[in-house]
Amino acid sequence: MLADDLRAWLADPTPPQLPLPEVEAPPLHGLRVSVPPLPDALDLTADRLMEIYVERVRGLAPSRTLAPGEFARRGDLVQVDMVFIANEGAITRTAAARQWLVAGEPWVVPGIGEGLVGTTPLEIVDLSMAFPPDYPVPWLRGVPGHYRVRIRAIEALREPDPEAPGFYEQLGLDLSIEAFMEALRDDYIETLTRQLEATAANEVLDLLRGRSPVEIPGPLIEAEIFREWAEKEGLVMLELGSGEADLNLAFATWLRDAEIREQVRRRLHIGLLLGAIAKRDGLQLTEAELEKRLEEVAMPFGLDAEEARQSIREEPVWARRFTQDAFYLMCVEHVVDQAKITYRQPT
Repeated sequence: MLADDLRAWLADPTPPQLPLPEVEAPPLHGLRVSVPPLPDALDLTADRLMEIYVERVRGLAPSRTLAPGEFARRGDLVQVDMVFIANEGAITRTAAARQWLVAGEPWVVPGIGEGLVGTTPLEIVDLSMAFPPDYPVPWLRGVPGHYRVRIRAIEALREPDPEAPGFYEQLGLDLSIEAFMEALRDDYIETLTRQLEATAANEVLDLLRGRSPVEIPGPLIEAEIFREWAEKEGLVMLELGSGEADLNLAFATWLRDAEIREQVRRRLHIGLLLGAIAKRDGLQLTEAELEKRLEEVAMPFGLDAEEARQSIREEPVWARRFTQDAFYLMCVEHVVDQAKITYRQPT
């Protein structure tokens, strides 16, 4: 049963030992890509800058973790697991794990952020709603039902009054308002720059795929789809009460999705190529290299570098995951360093 498979995976998420196809390490000479600029890459409007300002101030504000029996107030940060349930059961592609929302503030689905006011840690609540008619996913538009939401944690923020003397000192900032806003602009541009670099790296990796094609076996693709589905949706559905029928329907939807299959096929192909390149070129992940990349590999999991170090010390599963991700990034950097990348200017 799929529920049993999910519980077994939760106890031991070690990937299954399936036979891997042989792949030849492709040559790295002559890799050339031309990357178009991001649309409106440097068009930082006053409104967007203010949104970034509010997000940054909220992130710097002192906070207190609420205990069960204490209730979220408007403006508190609430971490949730959630899935949408209609008459026929849980709907696939609506689950979210460890999602941070702001109590009382609108989210992409109306009524969810507002419904978090008054919730308490560890509580499970059902928030009735209907997807708006202009929702980006066409087949969900107008569908009524409710989100089942588990409250994982609540951080009560104590945001200083921006009009009060010493506002920035209370946030731990030794900056003037002008310097702070300039720093936000610099961060914004740096973020866009990293996005361009990621686009370039992906194009380089796709060139490698063309140099060393390989057929990825179906069972390998399906095992990877299961892992991704379990992490992003399956466990949330299981823990919020979905039955075997809902779980099977959701997983079948992922298996039949041509876009997901192609993304997984690409990811596995690139992983095999990078492994072959690492073996040929003698790449090894040293402790110093892991330490250098620790913050980068921990960020997608909502952890900082110190939390990642603790996880590595205490949890073999996380140690393996962080090590694999760091090794992947090291190999990608090795490949990209040998490519000729041109960044086209905006027209």
